Amino acid sequence: MHGYPFLEFSSSSQGVVIDFGYGEITRSLYDNKVHVTPNGWVNTEGVVGKGYADRILTRSGHQSIELPDERTARWLTLHIHFPSDATLEFEKIGITKSQYPITPIGSFECGDETINQIVRLCLIHAEITMIDAYVDTPGREDGQWLEDDRPRALISDRWFGDQALRRFLIRTTAESQGPDGHFHPFPPSNYPAYPAPLDWSMQWVACLYDDYLWTGETGLIKEFWTPLCRYWEQVLSHVDSQGLWLGSHTLGDIRVGIHPQGSQQSSGVVTPWVFERLNWSISMAKAIGQTDQAGKWEQINRRIAEAFRKFHVIPAQGNVPLHVGDRYALDDPKAERGFSQAAHSISITSGLLNSGEARQVLDYIFPAPEGTPPEGVTRWNNPTYGYRVLRALTDSGLAERAVAHIKERYAPYLPSHPRNRTPLVLQGPLGGPLPEYWVSRDDLKLKDDEINSAQPSDETGSHGWGSVPLLWMHDTLLGVRITEPGGGRIRIAPQGSGLPYISGHTNTPRGLVSVFYDPQVRIMEISIPDQVAAEVALPPEMNPQRVRVIHSAGKAESGSLGMFQIRGAAKYRFEEK
Repeated sequence: MHGYPFLEFSSSSQGVVIDFGYGEITRSLYDNKVHVTPNGWVNTEGVVGKGYADRILTRSGHQSIELPDERTARWLTLHIHFPSDATLEFEKIGITKSQYPITPIGSFECGDETINQIVRLCLIHAEITMIDAYVDTPGREDGQWLEDDRPRALISDRWFGDQALRRFLIRTTAESQGPDGHFHPFPPSNYPAYPAPLDWSMQWVACLYDDYLWTGETGLIKEFWTPLCRYWEQVLSHVDSQGLWLGSHTLGDIRVGIHPQGSQQSSGVVTPWVFERLNWSISMAKAIGQTDQAGKWEQINRRIAEAFRKFHVIPAQGNVPLHVGDRYALDDPKAERGFSQAAHSISITSGLLNSGEARQVLDYIFPAPEGTPPEGVTRWNNPTYGYRVLRALTDSGLAERAVAHIKERYAPYLPSHPRNRTPLVLQGPLGGPLPEYWVSRDDLKLKDDEINSAQPSDETGSHGWGSVPLLWMHDTLLGVRITEPGGGRIRIAPQGSGLPYISGHTNTPRGLVSVFYDPQVRIMEISIPDQVAAEVALPPEMNPQRVRVIHSAGKAESGSLGMFQIRGAAKYRFEEK
């Protein structure tokens, strides 16, 4: 809950001292210290904002008190101190909710209670970090961290039908740009953190493209064309004559893996971001008639792709398939390369590995049944890589493994789960909180007194970027993706994924799309809004030669094997004869 704590007393003696303590995590993933106990003790130093507590002194009689500062709490404790004989009668206690107004329009159900629990928990984290912007830790670290916020805006598109906060993010980030082309990492803060790491600032480019893809409008591209060009001038100044993107001012998969050191090393984790977001910038340049600039960027991007294959892709050897190294050291080619789950997620989703290569390396680094990495492979840690991992696995034909993987990763934070280390009495019906990062103490097999370096020392339980599976459920399991700016054309390709069924509503630029697929009876039902043409790909379990389409309105035509074209507001039922 985020908002303003309040108390109301029917009556009270004068001078009673009441201390409020707020807690978000019961046990630190960093150093294993306990921060909340069942008897009402809360460590107020155990979150990002130190001394996170309040005190009031009562007057006599009836009174209402609302604290003037917004607070965030999963657990709230009151310690009441009577300096002498006194009485206190409670009338009400709570928090006046203070959140960005949302309209929940998205949904996802699948007949699997664990996935349903993940949905409920993710929605809480997505909402709690929408205040007057997408914020990191509401009430304490209210910056718009670019890497956190870009996927959050996509979730807002799909689940809440809101784009206003993304446009605020785009504008304030552009306003934070310096003469050198860099951005502030969490605008509009004046905290001296300039400049943002280059990979996280690339999320501004992604947000600008997301807005164009959603609206089909080029107004923001034109408005921020100069900052976009200035930014790429900075980023691409680090591309050498071979096309290798060099530099160590990156975060990559934060706190894990092998990172570039110095100006003569290149990140295999970040280079695919450069390639993908430069491709999106090329599309935006063409959309506003800037063909000369588009052509220049295309030439550079071809060199980047060629250099990626030459320097970052490591050939297969023995039982280890072709894979991507975390870094390449131009100044020391024998330096440790690194081998991580994260590097492959973005390499695959950006198209730098082909489908055969993707399937082989994913099968190796995310082995059955749930994707625990083998020895020598670093587990992903940054939550946004969680989304990329789930999408890469599913798009590569490993949908059931993706489902098993998300269940395994989220299990320690779900209510009443055996791996949840929070005391049962403190878990509540929804469990949580979700962690800030995802390599746990159990993953590293740490002793109780050892430090988990994959976690920050100033933890929080309110990060919204842990909610990214909500996006995967809509664009990959329901399979609804926008293929034309403005949403006039979409693609729908549901994935059974071993779940009993999948069902949900996802928002698109032109209205809600609903998808239902039951793999057991081979029935799929789809509803699309007016003025939308959808390419429908049958799930692999359905035999396209035996499928018929039933609808009361609209148009439906069969195309290549397993593909259908539908147009017009209607419900379309696909069933095997």
